[in-house]
Amino acid sequence: YIWDDPRNAWTKGTMSHNIVTVDRENQLTKDRHSSLELFAGAPEIELVQASATGAYEQCSQYRRTVALVHLRGGNSYAADIFRVTGGAEHHCGLNSNGSAFDAGDLALAPEDGMLTIGSYKWGVANLKVARPDGPWHVTWTNDDVKLDAWSASPIDRLLIGDAPGWRTYTGDQLNAPPITQILAERTGEDLDSLFATVIAPYRGDASPIRSVREVRPDDSGAVAVVVEMPDRTDWIISALDDEPRTYGPVEMAGRFGFVSLGDDGTARALYLHEGTSLSVGDEALELAEARITRAVASVNDRTMTLAEPLPEDLNLEGAYVRGGGTGWEVESAEEGTITVREYPLIALDEVTISMSAWRGPAR
Repeated sequence: YIWDDPRNAWTKGTMSHNIVTVDRENQLTKDRHSSLELFAGAPEIELVQASATGAYEQCSQYRRTVALVHLRGGNSYAADIFRVTGGAEHHCGLNSNGSAFDAGDLALAPEDGMLTIGSYKWGVANLKVARPDGPWHVTWTNDDVKLDAWSASPIDRLLIGDAPGWRTYTGDQLNAPPITQILAERTGEDLDSLFATVIAPYRGDASPIRSVREVRPDDSGAVAVVVEMPDRTDWIISALDDEPRTYGPVEMAGRFGFVSLGDDGTARALYLHEGTSLSVGDEALELAEARITRAVASVNDRTMTLAEPLPEDLNLEGAYVRGGGTGWEVESAEEGTITVREYPLIALDEVTISMSAWRGPAR
């Protein structure tokens, strides 16, 4: 951020970030709290989910789920699922460095004015508007790297414009050229929005992704983001409870699932996190419990002693635990103790141990 330069009003504001802005207001900075809800990794996928209370006083939900999927050749893509409940206007923003921007097949029309926070001087200018009635994607080009953003989430408008491009108040950044920012917009009374975006960087002319679509089985906030590629189709599934649901060919009871189908339609990989069942065709994963919660008797550096022992046959090496709003990867566990990797523990009253299962190729 650019210290006491007046332009810092933009760079530290919510709309300048790749996040959801509610009612064209900045997030609150006092009396707000965040909580880590999911935190995991498997050979082809990494996952994090967090929510905030008090970010916007009019919002009962402000939650983000991001899955990073590793592809062959060092490529990857991220599935970004943002849920917001409350307010009358939601703008899901994304910006990137780049000397060129391609809006693909979107039909753009100019829009007067500038989108900003309150009466701030800086914002997203030179607006163009599209009203996609189905999946869409756009591309930034930065030197030899391209960045695709794909979405199939229902929105009212997609706004594209020039956002301030400076990062500091010195050198060539003092008057850096603008960068292109997109804002997926929804409006209405007491909005309940789910924005799912797939973000894929790559080199060369061919994107690793052919198309993206969504499957929403009901109005619970559960969603499957379906990512089609030349040699496979991935299903990234996110739910907010443990209820069983059907997502196209996939059935899942749990909070997160990943199913990767080969070009012949057979399952090449399955991953279930904080759930009890995940199945597609003849392939299935089953877990006895989605999670285990234990009271913590004491904490010493990276080791916690539990008030009640764990089941004898439970293998927790490589599993993940959460407590106090944050989380750790398990290094080792015995009946009554858990030692985590790398970072010391904080004071904990209880800890939640997330159950997960993977079937597929090793990284």
